[in-house]
Amino acid sequence: MRPDQAITILIVDDEPDNLQAIVDAFRASNRNYSILRAPNGQVAMQMAVKRNPQLIITDWEMPVLNGIEFIRQLRLDERTADIPVIMCTGVMLKSENLQTALEAGASDYIRKPIDRIELIARTHSMLQLGDSFQTIKVQNQQLKETMVRIERLARTDPLTQLSNRRDILEKLKLIVNTADRHRRSFSLVLGDIDRFKQFNDQFGHDCGDFVLRSTGELITSNLREQDLVGRWGGEEFLLVLPETDALGAQTIAEKIRKTLQDHVFEFEKTPLHIRMTFGVAEYECQGSVDACLKRADQALYRGKENGRNQVCLDASE
Repeated sequence: MRPDQAITILIVDDEPDNLQAIVDAFRASNRNYSILRAPNGQVAMQMAVKRNPQLIITDWEMPVLNGIEFIRQLRLDERTADIPVIMCTGVMLKSENLQTALEAGASDYIRKPIDRIELIARTHSMLQLGDSFQTIKVQNQQLKETMVRIERLARTDPLTQLSNRRDILEKLKLIVNTADRHRRSFSLVLGDIDRFKQFNDQFGHDCGDFVLRSTGELITSNLREQDLVGRWGGEEFLLVLPETDALGAQTIAEKIRKTLQDHVFEFEKTPLHIRMTFGVAEYECQGSVDACLKRADQALYRGKENGRNQVCLDASE
């Protein structure tokens, strides 16, 4: 906040003389205050939402909505939950009364009749605490956002922006649990770009990176919402197809293979033709994911031996 910026304070009191006494106390100080007035908690709640004051000073006993109920409403609304509140009261300040006010969400309290010096001192204290709280709140939010970004980076392949091996394996655990619990099938498809090394050798590693990104984007665009795809390593991609048997997975993989084959990519004005071989294996209920991955890998290897650019089912299918 700039030094010359007015500090907005909302004063809530149903007694005009009490309200005016507080207003006069602030006017007599040498700070720049913008004073809002409300006769009860109900009106004050509307003003707090609309004007977002830096501080609220409220009476305890008021008609319509008393001070305790008003503070509770403030704390329940995310727009006003962080505004510091000073409870101003003539109620006998027993420990149980103070506890009630603090549990409701009051930040501080002051007795009636108002002592101007005490009022200004407590106001300054609350404003400083409010500034510190807002700073901490912003820092905490920034920390949370940073942690989310770090976690996302830890689960994302930096080149293709697809799930990395760690992320897709963790997601695969959930799919396995669902499949085992409900006895539903799913399939794994391992895809490998054919003769990928040639792109790097002939056009450079930038071209190889382009091929990997483009392939990942094309695969993603041809999958269903429930399907998963990740970069498995090198030029390999793993597709996880929930509630899909081997024949259904073969159909999906064939669609991707043909779309890739029919598409002409362009890297720095050079046309590129990308081909891919796929191995398909269906997960056996209560079985082993590692065994399923191995069968998909074996099917992929067989496709490579048979001439590449094809979809091969696991031999047991």
